[in-house]
Amino acid sequence: MSGFNTRAIHSGEEQKVFDAVTTPIFQTSNFLANDDKYLSETSETLYTRVGNPSIGVLERKLSDLFGGKGGVFFSSGMGAITTVFLTFLKSGMNLVISKNVYGGTQSLIAELPGMGIEVRRFDQSKLEDLANLVDYNTAIVYVESMTNPNLVLSEIENISQITKKSGALLIVDNTFLSPYNFRPLEHGADVDIQSLSKYVNGHSDVIAGFAAFSEGDSEKLVRQKMIRLGTNGAPFDAFLVS
Repeated sequence: MSGFNTRAIHSGEEQKVFDAVTTPIFQTSNFLANDDKYLSETSETLYTRVGNPSIGVLERKLSDLFGGKGGVFFSSGMGAITTVFLTFLKSGMNLVISKNVYGGTQSLIAELPGMGIEVRRFDQSKLEDLANLVDYNTAIVYVESMTNPNLVLSEIENISQITKKSGALLIVDNTFLSPYNFRPLEHGADVDIQSLSKYVNGHSDVIAGFAAFSEGDSEKLVRQKMIRLGTNGAPFDAFLVS
């Protein structure tokens, strides 16, 4: 499968159940444990907060479309942002974030200083400001590829050159461009976060989020945090997005 449209329809759906053309909705909270393999904390057939076949299909599909090496499905875009932040930000670290970001994200970062996390803001049109703010205690640099709602574009490749020097993760909210128009992971980002409620879902009947990763270790860490926080998406929502 090479074309974007073909992959959007078929990617991730290799395992057919009873030869169903459309992946069924596995609307169940848990699964029968017939042997030890079902008890793995990464199993899609243990407990739906941990994994679910309907969710697994969507995660593989979106990871492919986003150009990632893994992805995690969340109950909302803010659920995705919060879980990723709490995975990588610890007391004593700092977050460097564009001044021009979504209001929900602004509300979230207002709580971080109370956790011992410093928040530093920069003007994304002045990358020299970013270079001066990033240091070796910077865990995350966060920008939106096209800002919500002001539609200001970020220079992702140039920003990634700065973050790589310090070892900070570059996390990009790509909601307003979608993977059809732009894929941040192909331009140096470490994590691509999107609210699926907007363009990816496209029909205003679901609240959901997704994070795709440039490498598998980060995906595993975020998935474990998602399981512990309970920010997982639901099977029916995964079906609606798929």
